[in-house]
Amino acid sequence: MKQPIQHLNKNFIQKASVLVGIGALMLGAVVLDASLFRASAQSAAQPTSSGSKTSVIDWQPSFAAALAQAKTGGKLVMVDFGAKWCGACKMMEENTYPDAKVSAESKKFVMVKVDVDEHEDIAARYGISSLPTTAWLRADGKPIAGAIGALEPGDLIAAMREATKRAQRSNSR
Repeated sequence: MKQPIQHLNKNFIQKASVLVGIGALMLGAVVLDASLFRASAQSAAQPTSSGSKTSVIDWQPSFAAALAQAKTGGKLVMVDFGAKWCGACKMMEENTYPDAKVSAESKKFVMVKVDVDEHEDIAARYGISSLPTTAWLRADGKPIAGAIGALEPGDLIAAMREATKRAQRSNSR
């Protein structure tokens, strides 16, 4: 027969071990996120493969303004869905968007950032559940392509070109 105290202690120790394990995982995630943020900040100070960190992207002030400009200019819209608290979004802001080749490619699109916390309706319309998410839309707001996660400059440029090809293919049908 088990003594009540021994059974209680074993149960308590098991639960405490689980809680300690969860705490260690959470601490590890915080430390990892902080180290990734520091690494991205340090890499932002380094020139990219294209050499320039001084390029500028012409971001539109609102989603509605971006769609309107796309209609008049005959361009696709590239939407950067993010949030102020998103570490991977900050990495793109510091490393990807300043790249000169990304800036040059962006001129083929109407560019807009949508903060999902400030514009939950727009995020819900496009089913945004992970950040960052980059979406390419027609001027009428219909999606053409999308990418989830932080993209390095070369990956973003490839995705931009693929979105353009998809739009052209669907126009020729």
